[in-house]
Amino acid sequence: MIIENTDDFIRALRQNREFRAAARRELLTQELLELPRRFAEYTAVTDKRLDTLTSDVSVLKADVAELKVDVSELKTDVAELKVDVAELKVDVSVLKTDVAALKGFTFESRLQAAGLPQMVREFGLRRTRIVKLAEDNRVSEEFNSAVWKAEDEGIISEAEYNRLTVTDMIVRSRMRRDSEAVAYVIAEASYSIDEDDIGKVGLSAEVVRRVFPDARIFTALYGVNISEESLVSASNKGIKVFLEEIG
Repeated sequence: MIIENTDDFIRALRQNREFRAAARRELLTQELLELPRRFAEYTAVTDKRLDTLTSDVSVLKADVAELKVDVSELKTDVAELKVDVAELKVDVSVLKTDVAALKGFTFESRLQAAGLPQMVREFGLRRTRIVKLAEDNRVSEEFNSAVWKAEDEGIISEAEYNRLTVTDMIVRSRMRRDSEAVAYVIAEASYSIDEDDIGKVGLSAEVVRRVFPDARIFTALYGVNISEESLVSASNKGIKVFLEEIG
């Protein structure tokens, strides 16, 4: 084939594959010649990376879904924990109440065993006997009769009568230096003495004073702890405080 012009050259390119390849090698650089192969390789690598990325995204979605479940379970656990803590607070509150009641019961017993001897010495008493108001207490028969009579005659109210029934200890005694003088000791016991105890013993003493206007009346509190403020308050009301040392 004789090539004399451009048309002959283009016709040769179209008709002869070897001529076309030879012309491409002459006209194009090696980099351009390798571009289709490299593009194919790049496409294959990119597709693989896209597949991996798609897989990673799927895994991430699954992890996020599991995380949401975990967070939901965590919220449930936190809610249950709050309930448990609330129940624990209630249990502790009940326990404190039980301990307080136990301490109160213990000190009512200690009041008679350890407190009364101290009061006998402090107030100068003799021939003491406990006469706390009780329906079946024969030792208290004289005391009981006087209290019932006072209520019947309106000297004391039903509420005041009931106050005497829950007073921790009422003692009838004689004075050591005046054997004819009758004395009553009204006492309350509490592990930690407070204003409520001061009020209760004061009210009980006032009721006994109205029932037995000629008797000497002593008031006492027995416990372990008392604030300085309550101690001053008790002293101002003429109430003697006896504290037991717990060691």
